[in-house]
Amino acid sequence: DLHAALRHCHRSYIRSNGPLMRSVYRGQYLSVEEFNSLRSIWTSNNPTITLTTFGSTSLNPDVAMGFLV
Repeated sequence: DLHAALRHCHRSYIRSNGPLMRSVYRGQYLSVEEFNSLRSIWTSNNPTITLTTFGSTSLNPDVAMGFLV
């Protein structure tokens, strides 16, 4: 199942000694209000944004930008 596959990938990544934090990019349209809300989170003392759904992400920002056109 998907959860088991993600758990396996996560464990493999942790064992690989890769960086613990990684930037990924996701292209998505936002309203001005949504953008301002995210901006206020980003400038807070704890700039953590949590997604509660599975989204398509990429290590390449150009791929994410392709979803905006």
